[in-house]
Amino acid sequence: MYILFFILSVIFAWQVESLQNNFTYFSYTAPYQMLYFIWLNSLGGFVYIHLYSLAKQVSKQTKWICHVAMLLFVLGGNVPYQPDTQDIYSTLHVLFSMVSIILVVWIIYCYMQSILQSNHTLYHKLHSIIQIGLFYLIPICFINGNINIIVELYCLGWILYLLYSIEKSQKALQAPGSVR
Repeated sequence: MYILFFILSVIFAWQVESLQNNFTYFSYTAPYQMLYFIWLNSLGGFVYIHLYSLAKQVSKQTKWICHVAMLLFVLGGNVPYQPDTQDIYSTLHVLFSMVSIILVVWIIYCYMQSILQSNHTLYHKLHSIIQIGLFYLIPICFINGNINIIVELYCLGWILYLLYSIEKSQKALQAPGSVR
């Protein structure tokens, strides 16, 4: 499913007329409005399910933050964004989307701290993925000059890869004959 969501996102990205636009562009184009709505809410639900399973392992507060992050993600994607104006809806769209991404990474970081003693290998693997992700994210933002479809695809791929790595490692630990 991780790969399917990423491939669908790349296909959507190819439909955008300009790389300066972002995924919200789909919500304004007539043939893609319903498809965008289904894709966004399905992606939000998919990430929420996997993120919530991590948050349950950390603390009760982290579970609440997971709820808030996914609510902000869905709201951010559904609040109308007009790049030509600075109205309140455009500001809320950007704010909700950015805060949800920050909260998702923070929940993964909290999960990493909770497994530090029990699964040192996974901790270091996730730590490396986060470091490399941030290392490339900052120049990508500066090169593009704004949050566009390239930055959104990069962040989406980065978060999906983090969640996939965690799920794969947890399954390996639960397999018969695995050593902790």
